[in-house]
Amino acid sequence: METLVKYKTTKVCRAEFGKESRAHLSKDNFDALADLIASYKPIVRETHFVFVPGPLDISINGTLPRHRLLSSLVLRIQSKVPKVHFATNPCRIKFFDQEIVIFREDTMSRMLRHVVGVKPNVNSENLKRFLVQTILDQGHLSPLTINIQPTLPDYDHSLRLYPLPTVLVMADKYDRYKITYTGCHVLNPGSFIGNSFVFATYKPAEANSEEW
Repeated sequence: METLVKYKTTKVCRAEFGKESRAHLSKDNFDALADLIASYKPIVRETHFVFVPGPLDISINGTLPRHRLLSSLVLRIQSKVPKVHFATNPCRIKFFDQEIVIFREDTMSRMLRHVVGVKPNVNSENLKRFLVQTILDQGHLSPLTINIQPTLPDYDHSLRLYPLPTVLVMADKYDRYKITYTGCHVLNPGSFIGNSFVFATYKPAEANSEEW
């Protein structure tokens, strides 16, 4: 039986709200999501849901790796969706002999803000490949210095990519793409906000992804 794994980048709240307002908004949105998922009984019975916190989500730490979402925000989802998993960022999923790494971070924009210079003839496709090559060649999800992207030194090993995984999901708000480099399939599903509403689906049997 062919197994499909779907990914999408979403935002639960925006930074312009105060901390308390953000917490209430996040909880309300997660509650609404729980009710929506629960209304589709076959999906609830058969599907595993993995939630990976992003840069604007509320967790106990703002550095990498990020802790799972606060349990107080997702109580309704936990009660209504039995196969729900609240993971850290990044997280790793083992599927038989394949390793799937999911990393939610706006890496492209951060890299471009701190790049020394970009040639005038470089296009978007070049930038995507440069980003993938930089991360995989260095074997680390955060190739920037710690003053630009702080990390927890005791847990730095969770950001390492050696040996390379089968799949790396770069959940970035940048344009979606998929690139296979040195045997590692890298995909970015892009942001769900907008008019595209496109999902990225990974097929382990083919070690490839496609858009829906």
